[in-house]
Amino acid sequence: MEKDSFFIKMEINAKRLKKNRDNSIYPLKYEKYADYIDKLTKEADEFKDLGKDTLNMEAVILSTEPSIPGDTTVIERNNKWRSQILTDNMLYEALKVCGEMEKLPCFKRREEKK
Repeated sequence: MEKDSFFIKMEINAKRLKKNRDNSIYPLKYEKYADYIDKLTKEADEFKDLGKDTLNMEAVILSTEPSIPGDTTVIERNNKWRSQILTDNMLYEALKVCGEMEKLPCFKRREEKK
C-alpha cells in the first residue's frame, strides 16, 4: 500500500487539507487574498481527478435475472454500479491484499491426492 501512487497522492492531499484547515492567518488586502485563493485553487486542481481513474481490473455483471435485457432501469443501475466498482481504490487494494495472502504458506490450498 505504501508504494501505490493513489495512496501516496491521497496522503499528500490529506496533509494539504489539514494544513489549510489549521491555517488561521489570512491576508487582509483584497489583492493578496485573491492571490491566496488562486494559489489554493491551483493546489486543489492537482487532486481533482483523484479516485476517478479506472483501475486495472474488470467487473462483470452476471445476467442471472431473465428480466435484465428488457428493463432499462436495471441496466442503468447495473452500469452505474460497475463504473463505481472500476474506480473503487479501496476495493482494488483489498483484492491485491487477498492475492498476496493466497501466496502465504498458511493459505495455500492442499493439493488433491490422485
